[in-house]
Parts: sequence; structure tokens; C-alpha cells
Amino acid sequence: MRVSSVAALLLPVWLLLATAVDLASAVRPNDFKKCGDSSFCRRIRRLSTYAEMHGPKFSSPYSINALPSFDQSKPSLKAQVSSALYPGVDFELEVRFHNDGTARVRMDQVGKRHGDWKRYDEAEKWGIDKQPELFKQEHFSYKSDTSRSTVNFGPEGINTFILEHNPIKATFLREGLPQIVLNGRGLLHMEHFRPKPDPFPSPKSESDGDAPSLVFQNKKRSLQEAGHAASAADAWAGFEEEDRGEWEETFAGRQDSKPKGPEALSLDIEFPGKANIFGLPEHASPLNLRSTRGQKDGDFHEPYRLMNTDVFEYDADSPMSLYGSVPVVHAVQPGSAASVLWLSGSETWIDVDRVPGPSGNETARTHFFSESGILDLFVFLEPTPDKNMALFSTLVGKTPLPAYFALGYHQCRWNYLSTDDVLTVNGRFSDEDIPMDVIWLDIEYAKNHWYGVWNDETFPKPERMLEGLDAEGRKLVIIIDPHLARNDDYFLYKEARTKDVFVKMPDDKSDYEGWCWSGSASWLDGFHPDLQNWWNSLYSLASKKLKANARNMHFWLDMNEPAIFNGPEITAPKDVKHHGNWEHRDIHNIYSVTYHAASTLAAKLRESPNQRPFTLARGWWLGSWKHGAIWTGDNLGTWEHLAVCIPMMLANNIGGMSFCGCDVGGFFGNPSPEMLVRWYQAGIFEPFFRAHAHIDTKRREPYLLDEPLRSAVRDLIKLRYKMLPTWYTAFKEASSTGLPVLRPQYLVNPHDANGFAVDDQYYIGDSGLLVKPAVQKDATKVDIYLGEDRPFFNYFTHEIYRGSASGKRVSVPAPMTSQVPMLQRGGSIVTIRERVRRSAELGWRDPFTLYIALDSQAHGGVRAKGRLYLDDGQTYADEEGDYVWKEFEWREDSSASDGSATIVSKDVEGSSSAGTNVSASSRGNKDAFRKSITDVRVERVVVLGLDKPPRSIKTREGPVDFTWKKGSSASGKAGGKASVLVIKDPKVKIVEDWTIHFE
Repeated sequence: MRVSSVAALLLPVWLLLATAVDLASAVRPNDFKKCGDSSFCRRIRRLSTYAEMHGPKFSSPYSINALPSFDQSKPSLKAQVSSALYPGVDFELEVRFHNDGTARVRMDQVGKRHGDWKRYDEAEKWGIDKQPELFKQEHFSYKSDTSRSTVNFGPEGINTFILEHNPIKATFLREGLPQIVLNGRGLLHMEHFRPKPDPFPSPKSESDGDAPSLVFQNKKRSLQEAGHAASAADAWAGFEEEDRGEWEETFAGRQDSKPKGPEALSLDIEFPGKANIFGLPEHASPLNLRSTRGQKDGDFHEPYRLMNTDVFEYDADSPMSLYGSVPVVHAVQPGSAASVLWLSGSETWIDVDRVPGPSGNETARTHFFSESGILDLFVFLEPTPDKNMALFSTLVGKTPLPAYFALGYHQCRWNYLSTDDVLTVNGRFSDEDIPMDVIWLDIEYAKNHWYGVWNDETFPKPERMLEGLDAEGRKLVIIIDPHLARNDDYFLYKEARTKDVFVKMPDDKSDYEGWCWSGSASWLDGFHPDLQNWWNSLYSLASKKLKANARNMHFWLDMNEPAIFNGPEITAPKDVKHHGNWEHRDIHNIYSVTYHAASTLAAKLRESPNQRPFTLARGWWLGSWKHGAIWTGDNLGTWEHLAVCIPMMLANNIGGMSFCGCDVGGFFGNPSPEMLVRWYQAGIFEPFFRAHAHIDTKRREPYLLDEPLRSAVRDLIKLRYKMLPTWYTAFKEASSTGLPVLRPQYLVNPHDANGFAVDDQYYIGDSGLLVKPAVQKDATKVDIYLGEDRPFFNYFTHEIYRGSASGKRVSVPAPMTSQVPMLQRGGSIVTIRERVRRSAELGWRDPFTLYIALDSQAHGGVRAKGRLYLDDGQTYADEEGDYVWKEFEWREDSSASDGSATIVSKDVEGSSSAGTNVSASSRGNKDAFRKSITDVRVERVVVLGLDKPPRSIKTREGPVDFTWKKGSSASGKAGGKASVLVIKDPKVKIVEDWTIHFE
């Protein structure tokens, strides 16, 4: 959330002067660094240019001069590494091999270090959820000589690691074929701790500014004296170059003292034969990462930047950093895949380019460089992207099941003005028959922007507001940012100062002071071990610190990048200190997850410890998804931002963050009614579905639209609520398998290279539902890409489209109604609830409808299948086995001549009607939810594409009624509307195993 025009009138003059925020629309790129503005980026990025300029004369200055050691008990390989640039500086390389076929590569400076300084090595405490098991001895082999070391590992030893010693080069192979190459271009570099040169910068040897520096000449001389050939000495001497920003740096008038000097690290990583790479969220850019060296039209000229930053009104096509950072890359080609995770919490840039590779395929190359920390890299070598995604998710943590209400519709703006305003909006939603689960309060609810302190003039009785919402089954979210006003009359600031849990100035003595919504403020230090217990006391229902705190109040953690109006690049100075004496530069991207984690745990531990909390944060990093949702920040109400929302969400999902969404309508601006309807058409298919708007915008609650658009949006929101069982099941799958809730084309069809660039459509989990919102002005249809040879059914009209294994585009209507472009994949079964209540939790005992879209033929006797997951949606009773997880199948016996078939309902294999390994016998009485819905039934079954009508349909209760509408068969040619068979009330219960027979 950022300030502009009219909103400026609501803020004190001193705050506006302090923030120096541009009040005009559109991002100000000069507020944020380009690579050339960052000392470490420009000096590291030049390495690739330097290496290419020297061609074959250049090789990596890093080498292993003694035989590596191998610890068979772990197993791991360790090697002492030296650099020709600095022979007296020691590094250690370690490679660990894991039971799941992954590997970890770490490198750090060891031995005597100038100043006894240490590189940050604690990112794994925050970014790694479950350390992989080390590999079992019987499954690997190791050999080494003076030139190389080789390790075979992975399932049945199909993975191979080859480490070439001099110069260092590491190759990971699968079944003998290279998948990932490290330091193939020789760009490995780790700047060591050193004293500041005196004088600095070093003088040139001549007055001409282009002449070689004395540093270069002296380094070349020392390399030759060490016995290196003249060509190597000449190449290496210029590899590392002095830069004016190594020891202190100024940007936009703000100085970074850099007390430890240069400490950046660099590594080139390439993926032989794989041109398609995905990942590196969060950026407003295409899903398939662009080249960044500007070699072709359409390339970016800047590297992708990962540094959590408050870039409001961001460009819709840019590698600029945004609010979140996940340094993961997934590389794919038909029949092959590999992924890497660069574990760093500091500012990181990534160059991408592509060169000719083996077998005529292009090879994607990346160059990672971070400002500080150790080199820590995880390697994933499974042959398909879904398996690598699952391994990545297991490593960093999977998305947990959210509270059921959180998947409903959220209504927000900056700001709802009073208790009466909130209750009026709440009442209008009910009166207009528009479902809604959550109303949000932005910063104006808080007196003086003191979070947690209600403005008594506008919210004199917030308890009444919570009670009014609760009566409708609805929730309230209030904002609590990590900056606290420096005022002793503010209880939170006073307590935090007493407990000494604020971020410190570079001297590590006084609290850091910056400016944000609260004016002069200090920032909570999420790394401080004393913060959590104190924060728990704030959220506690018993403590009464938060007035009106109740179980239906939840929390919005905005500005947690952290955003600081007068800070460099609108964030924290890099030389401020955190607990453990770490500089902010070391942990910048991690900061956001620490505040999110602390707040979520505090909310979870409220006097109802078994209640699932809901929190939303803006800044995020590895593992943030374990704590709650995020959104894509301060977007614009434009067609460009509507369109880019889709690839942004897809990149977030494959980066681990499934629970995400974009502000419906755009945060800034006043979208036209047509555009607003299109936003809602897209928004109902976002995992986090919230409308939000800036304080300057016109009110745009959906009931304010004129007809027929009001009814269109009402029906769209209702469609979201009908599909909540599908969404909840998709989240269950994500929490179990590690695959994302939104799945891009390449992840679903990894053998179809023609679909790798498709990033404007997606599947919802494993449901078979394929969505492509219309995001262009005046659109009447969209082209949907189908990468499989199977039928797809228009969910609303039942029109059949036939896909192709080599890819095919079909035109699907996109009216300005609730009939959005959504296809159901042949072979899927989708479960919905046709009845819609005013909020999500009120429909927990409503009946279900099954939509069965038949494939063109049976596979293993199964022609369609799908799943449904249910629990109470509020507590953690599911972890004790109290839930229902059913699988539905349409089965056909190929040997039967009468065309008989059955629909079968059964528990998901291994689930024991639950999502854990809890057996039915051990659940005991922990199945209260299951018992409470024993009479909930399937009220309707709809079958699309059946070849011919059955003679009869029976359950164990006897014959059931059905209707038949003639149409096209799923096994026939595409075109026309499908046949539709509807079973009316088959008299089967959702919790039971049952069979429906077709004869």
C-alpha cells in the first residue's frame, strides 16, 4: 500500500516530507537500483563479459590442489579450494548426497579470516523445512584421482557427480547424460574478507583513465612469480577489479557503510539441452524466463533481481524485484528436467541466456550472484518437473491446509471508515445475496496508525462490529505492520523497547529509527529469540492487549519487506543490525518470513490453540507459504496488470507459494465496469480471492455495479463458492504431494514442448479444470491451448473440444457473464456444492454434485476419476485423522458387450479416510467431523460424453431416476455439445463407500 494524490491530504506534512514518495502514478525506476547502480552487481556481472572476452585463454582461477576426502558415513565429499588470485586465502567445498537423489553443494571461506568475520550461514534455519536424509552407503560408489572425483548416487546409482579439480568444474548427470553444470564458464567467485586498501581506490599507473591500474599490474606480477603462465596471469589479473562501491556506497543520497567490505559470491549454472527455465518469483514477467543480456528482440537488458522491495505501481513486464524472492529455477525439455535452489537471503541477481546445446537443443545458462553469505546450492535431478517440484516442496515445506473460510471472497479497501461503515457493507452483501467471508480494515482503523489501538472516534465499539460479522458467519482482518511508532504512549512500542527486540543501528546499540505510516518508527527484529513469546501475549485472547480480539479476527502483515519510506530503495539500510550481530544485507529477503512466522504462530496459540489462523503478508521468501497467504502487491487497475497477474501467480506457485492472488480490480485506479467484471472473472480462479482498492479510488463493491453486470459478478462469486470443495481438495493435494494449487501447462504436459511458453491459462490442482480468463479489452472469446489428445468439455455449455498431443488451440466464448472460459478435461470428476450460503462455513452440511467428464477411452478400466477432501475446515483435528478423503472412479469392463459401467466411491488409498497415516482403528473417537456429516448425500451426478443412454441405473438401494440429453460422445470426433446424463438423487452418502451401476 502506498500513498498518492488525495491520500496525501490525509497524512501529516512531516510524514510526506520524510517519505519523499512520488505521488504521481507509475513506478519511479530511479528509486530502485539497476545492476549498474549496485557495486557488487556490476563487478560480478562483468565476470561473464570478461570471461567471454578472453575466450579459451580464460579458465576459472579456482582449483583443488589436494585429493578430496570422502566421508562414507554421511556420505559427503570435501575439498580444500584455493584461488590463483589470492593463494593465501582458503575455501572449503562440500558436496552432500541424499537418499532422495538430491545433492547439496556448499562453499565457504575457512581458516584465518580478516577481522574474524564470518559469512552468513544460517539461511537454512528459515528456508529449509526438512533436511533430506543422507544417502545410504550401499547405494553409492566413489573414486578419485589427481584430476577428478566421481560419485554415483541416487536411486540405483543412476545419478553421477563429476568434480574436475583444476580448474573446478562440477557436472551432475542422470543415466550418463549431463543435467546441470556448475562453473562451466569459470564464473565461480567468492570475495574474501580483507583490509581496506590504503589509498582506495588504488591509483592508476598513468594519468590516462583507461590505463591498467597498479592493482592489475601487481596482481599479474605476483601470479607470474607464483609460476602461472603469462596468458593465465593476464586473464586472472583482471578477473577481480576494484570498484568504487566496495567499501562504502551511496544511492539516492543514502549511504551504506559496508564495514566488512566486499563479500559477494558468484556461480554460473547451466542446464545442457534445456532451453526452458521457470521460477525466480516474484516478477511481473512471462513464466518462461527471458534472456537478460539483450541479445535478441524481447530480451531483458537487466538481470532478474531478488530483493524484497515495495515497488508500488510496478511495471507489467520487467525483471525488477518485487515483494517476494525465491531463488529456485526449474529447467525442462521433453523427457528431461532438473532444478536448483540457490539458498541465499541476501540481495541476489540472476542473468539468463541461451546458447546452442547438445543434440541441436538450446542450453539455458544462468549466472547467480549474491551480495553476501555462503554458497549453498541444492540440486534436483528427477526426469520430470513434477517430481523435482515435489522434492523441492519437501525440502522447503509444503503449503498447509488453510482455514476453509480463507478460500472464500474477501472484501477490502483502504479504508472502511467506521464500525457503521463495516456493518453497512456487511449488510449490503447479505441483502444483495452476494457471498462474502471477510471484511478487511486497512491502517485507518488504528489511532495515529498505532497498530492494535482502535481509533475511538470512528471505531468506538469494535466488539459490536465483530459480533455483527460473526452473526453472518464472517470474519474481520486488521492490519498490524512490523513498524511501531516511537512514542512512549504507545503500549507496543514501550513494551518492545523494554524487551529490546528492535532492529539496531550499525553500532548495535541504539534502536534503528525510520519513517513509515506511523511517522518516526522502529522495526521489530524477527530474528530475536525473545520476540515470539512477547508477540504471543499480544495476540492472546486472555491478555486483552488487543481490544475486540476474537476468534473471528485475523491479521494482515503489510509492509514486511520491510518497507521504510526514507530508507534506501524504500527499505532498510543494509548496515543495520539484527540479533546475532548479522547485518541486514545478510538477511534482507529472510526478514519478511520471520515476521510472518511469528505472527501466525501467535495467532495459532490464541486461547483456542486448535484453531487455524489466517494471516496475509506482502513480503515473502522461502517457506512463507507455511505461515499463510500473500498477494502480488500494489497493482494497477489496467488491462496490462490484469494480464500479468496470471504468469505472476503461476511463477509464485512453482516457487512454492500456492496461496496467492492479485488485488481484484487493481489497487490503483478506477477500472471501467467491463474491466472490473473481467477482474472478477479472473479473481474467482485465484487461490486467494480479494478485492482491494486505494483510498483515492471510487467505491467499487460489487453491489454498486449496474445491471446486468451486478448479477454477472454476483453469479461469479457464487461460482467460486460452489467450487470451494474443489479448491479445498486442491489445497489438500498441495499439502500432501508438494505440487502447486495452480499448475501451468509445462507442469501438466512436460512432454509437449509447444506448450512450454503458455502462461495465460492453468489447471486447478488435479481437478481437470482448465481456466483461461479473458484479459483483453473488448474480448468475446479466448484461444485455449490443449496439449493432449483427449476431449475437453466447456463447463457451462458442454461443447466438446479435442486436444492434440502436439498442441492445438481452440476458440472458447468469453461472454461478460459468469460463463467464464473453463474447460473440464476428459477423464476427470469434479465435486461441487450447488447451493450457496452467505459465507463458506455455513454450507458444511450441504449436498454435493459430481460432474463426470468422460475420456475418449478407458485407461486400466478407468475412464474418469477425481477426489474430494473434507474436514471441519477450522481446527487441526485432521492431523488426528478426523476427515473424509474420497476417490471417485468411472469404471468400464472392456470385455462386457452391454456397455455396462460403474461409478465407485472409495477412500483414497493409504489415507484411512484421512490425509495422514492415522489408521481407522487408531483414530478412536477423533472422528467427530466424519460422524457429523454421515447423512450428507450426493444429490446429483452429471455425466458428460457418454456413448449411449443406459437401460437402467441402480444403487444398493435400488433403481434411481435419470434423464438423458442426446449429444456428442467423448469417444467420437470433437464438435457439438456433449451428451448429458443426469442422475437425480442417487441416494448415496458422501462419507460412505458405494457403487452406482449402469446397465
